[in-house]
Amino acid sequence: MEPAIAGTADIIAQIKLLFPPPLPSQRTGFMNNPEITKTQLITLLNNWGEGKISSLQLQDWMITFYDPPEVSIGSTEPEWTQLAMNIIMNEYEIAKIKKYRVENYALAIAFAECTEKTFNQSKYLFLYDGFSD
Repeated sequence: MEPAIAGTADIIAQIKLLFPPPLPSQRTGFMNNPEITKTQLITLLNNWGEGKISSLQLQDWMITFYDPPEVSIGSTEPEWTQLAMNIIMNEYEIAKIKKYRVENYALAIAFAECTEKTFNQSKYLFLYDGFSD
C-alpha cells in the first residue's frame, strides 16, 4: 500500500528535492535543452523499487520532467538505450498507477541497461510483466 501523501504541490516539491531538474551545465544541444540521463532514470527507478518514493511520485516525476520536444533523453547513449528510456518514461507517465508492479521494477532497469541484442526481449518483459493487465 502506498503511503498517504499530501497534495500535488507537496509531492512535486519532494520530487524536486530528490531529483532536481538538470543543471545548466548538463544542458545539451544548440537550444540548451535539459537532458535526462540513464543514470538519473535508473536512480529514480531504484528509489521507487526500494520504497524511497511512491508510485505517485514516480509518475509525477515523469509528468514533470519527461517531455520529448523539450528534453534530451540519454543523448550520449546508443540509439536502443534512448528508445528504451523513452518507452520506460512514456509508460510510467501514461499508465494508471494501480497497474504499476513495483515488485518488477528491476525489469525497467534491465530494459534501460539492455544491449542491442537483448532489446526486444527486455522490452517485452518490461511491458508485459512490469504492469498488471
